[in-house]
Amino acid sequence: MVQMTRLLTLALSAVFSLQAVIAQTELPQGIYKISSVAAKGNPLTGVDPNRPTSLPVHVNAAVNLWEVKPQSERGYYRLSLVDAFPYTGVDDGKVIVTSDKQLDVIWHVEYHEEPEAFSIASRPIWPTPAWTLSSEDPNAEVKINIFELSPSKEQLWKFERVNG
Repeated sequence: MVQMTRLLTLALSAVFSLQAVIAQTELPQGIYKISSVAAKGNPLTGVDPNRPTSLPVHVNAAVNLWEVKPQSERGYYRLSLVDAFPYTGVDDGKVIVTSDKQLDVIWHVEYHEEPEAFSIASRPIWPTPAWTLSSEDPNAEVKINIFELSPSKEQLWKFERVNG
């Protein structure tokens, strides 16, 4: 009986530990700054404040607060720039923000333990089209490129929460 109690205690401990890890890798709804792991100084992604119907996303942007909204399916999020564009999509291989709902993509955001960053992809299956820093230029655009088994450094992003 004592062994059964110990086994049950160990099993419950393992379940609670797994739940804590899962909770750590999910993004709660909120306002975030998103920065590239690959760009020097981790500059923030966003757009400049002029207002056509869509703009390419790039690093070192003046408008750089992102609203992250979890969707009903685990790991999927709507990403939109706060007080700017309600939708994020892809146009001509570039990640864009837009006011056009037809271009909206619900993004699959996946946590990677090393280097404690996330990949942002339009779907989680192979081949995986993911946000990719296009170059080392200080104002580089974010493009969509494929990663095979795991994302490259240019395909990893930090999310820094700016509100409770």
